[in-house]
This record gives sequence, C-alpha cells and structure tokens, in this order.
Amino acid sequence: MKTLLQIMLLATVLCLTQLSCRTKQQPKSQKEEQAKSQKVEQPVKQIAMQGYGKVFYEADVCDLSFQVITRADEDLEAAFTQHRQKIDAIADFMSTYDGSKTICALTASLLQRNERRVNTKLIIEYSYRSDFNSRIYKLDDLVGLQASLVQRGVNQITRMELRSSKYKELLLKARDLAVGDARDKVAYIADATGWKVADLVDLNLVKENMHSWRHGQQTRYGGRGSQIQDQSSTYETYIDVFVNATFQLKKNGSS
Repeated sequence: MKTLLQIMLLATVLCLTQLSCRTKQQPKSQKEEQAKSQKVEQPVKQIAMQGYGKVFYEADVCDLSFQVITRADEDLEAAFTQHRQKIDAIADFMSTYDGSKTICALTASLLQRNERRVNTKLIIEYSYRSDFNSRIYKLDDLVGLQASLVQRGVNQITRMELRSSKYKELLLKARDLAVGDARDKVAYIADATGWKVADLVDLNLVKENMHSWRHGQQTRYGGRGSQIQDQSSTYETYIDVFVNATFQLKKNGSS
C-alpha cells in the first residue's frame, strides 16, 4: 500500500513539472506570434521624373526632295513638252549619280491652275509641277549636287535631311541616356530626403526626334532656277529623346 502511494505521488509530481514547463514556454511563443503580426514593412514610395537623352551621329544617308515647275502661257502642249524634257534630264542624271547607288522617284506630276487679280483684271495661269524624292549615299558634295539639279531645271529644294543607317541603335542609346538622366535627378532628390532609388517601375516615351541642323546661310535659288547662291555651311546631326520614368524609392537602411 505504501509503495502504491509513492508511485501515485511520483506521477503527480511529474505531471505538475510538465505543466509548469509548458506554461513557461507559452508566453515566449505568444510573443513571437505577436511580433510577427506587428511587423511592418519598410515604407516604400514612387516618384516620376522626365529624362533627356541626346546622341550625336555622323550622317551616311541624305533624303533629298525637290520640285520642277514649268509655267505655261497659252500653249499647254508646248509647256508640257518642255516640262517633260526637264524631268527626263533630271532622271537620267540621278540614275548615274554616285554609280547608280542613288535612289530617285517621281512621286507626283500635276497641272495646276492659278488665279490672280491685277486691279480689276482676272489673270489665269497654268503650270506643270513634278515632285521628286531621292535617297543619296554620297554626301561629300551635296551643294554641288543641288547646283547640278538646278542647272537641269529644278526650281526648289523642298527637303534635305541627313540621316544615319544605324538609327535604331542610336535611338536605343538615346533612350538609355534619358532613363539615366531621370534616375540621376530622382537620386539627387532621394538622397536629400533620406531615401534611395530602387527599381524602375514605369517608363513612357514622350518624344523622339532626329535632327539635321544646317549652320550658315542657306543656298537660295531663283524663281526659274536661274540663280544659285553657294554658301559654305556645317551640319549638326543628332537624335534626342524625352521620357517619363517612374522609380520606386526605399528608406535608407532598408533591404
């Protein structure tokens, strides 16, 4: 009987000991859960900024557009014959320019009717007009080329744009520079306010342009192509890009 009581007493002590251990461990577990539930992520915000990128390039292609205009008095047929001769002379010249690498196309040929009034008299005039577009790869004598065209009957150079055959590569480089410019501006603001730049989260292209600026006095032509004024000039060719970039910011010290 005494042995049985000792065994029961020992079992009771063991149960109380286990219960005490569990009771002591429970507050620690509750504290961990409470800490996890109260854990707050580091503050994050976003800021948008415009960036600008500019890449200069050396042109290797020239797009040239020009017009041939022949005024007609009363004899439209004779005027058309004269106009046709000028068109043929220009086409023959361009087909052999730069070893026939030049591309030249006649894009329009029109008979135009113009009215003007002198005092009370109505004057009606007719003219034939032909438009040409060309792509030229020989760029070392563009002024001389224009003079040759004027001598063959061209009245007006309507467009001359210097381009690069590596346009896509240059455009991507200009975009990268624009994004970098925006990032630098955001980083300056962030550093001053205790933040740091994290990731690029949004990007919008605002504007992209290819520029071909001519510095100096332009070449001018007479009304019938009888005069040409040759002035030396230089060209500035570049691509520029504007972007709106949005960056994510994080507080300094956050992971």
